Amino acid sequence: MTFKELFQTGQCSISAIDAWVEIWHKEKVARQSLQDLLGLTDKEYGVWLMQGNAGLAQLLNDGHTPEYETVYLGWDELTAQLQEIVNTELGSGYTVSLHRQDYYYWDMQIKTDQEMDETLSEKICERLDLQDVDVLMFLDDDCVDSSHLFALLSKLTHREVSSSHADDYGVWIICKSLVWSSPEFTEHLLTKCEKRLRCEIKNQHYSVVNPDTACHQLFGFMEALTMLGLLSRDKFFVMPDHFADTGAAQEVRQDEM
Repeated sequence: MTFKELFQTGQCSISAIDAWVEIWHKEKVARQSLQDLLGLTDKEYGVWLMQGNAGLAQLLNDGHTPEYETVYLGWDELTAQLQEIVNTELGSGYTVSLHRQDYYYWDMQIKTDQEMDETLSEKICERLDLQDVDVLMFLDDDCVDSSHLFALLSKLTHREVSSSHADDYGVWIICKSLVWSSPEFTEHLLTKCEKRLRCEIKNQHYSVVNPDTACHQLFGFMEALTMLGLLSRDKFFVMPDHFADTGAAQEVRQDEM
């Protein structure tokens, strides 16, 4: 694939063109012209020469919102943000560190001073939404390959992450633009929100949360998703008794106590 094809399908950022230019200068790939290697038309090549990367990006996007966006975070910044998410999801007592592997691969290490057992391993996998992993993996290892971290990175970017690529200085995170995020991703967000609200209704530490306030919060979340273009108007509703079963279960438990 040419640089243009990779860029327009969201598989690289516009700044990746610099690496292509460097490769062309060093190797003179098959004696191709730089324009042919990049896959640019005469107009696109001329705009790039005159207006630089920003001008070319605007032209290749043709004034439309691209399906994918790229977020680049340096190693320290990414580590700090992932540490914050881990603290929120798991509490204190966990330390995150990132390591670059061969090529563009990387992984995340999670260390804790707690004694690891099956319950804790399952908790970490569930709370961090690790994908396609054995939930008992932390009994044997404390490193998670980046290919299992897309859902966790989605928490960070608030976008649907499709891939990530490391270099010496940080990580490129490829994610869908909001208007291109899939219905499955939206459903995932709604499910996570509803699960959190149901847990809060049941939890004595959230005394102000009840079935009525939970309905209001879920409605507000749906409204935000609708304004962002992620949820269609015909699905933008919450019935007043949506959390009634959760409230009833809570009352039964309190009576039993």
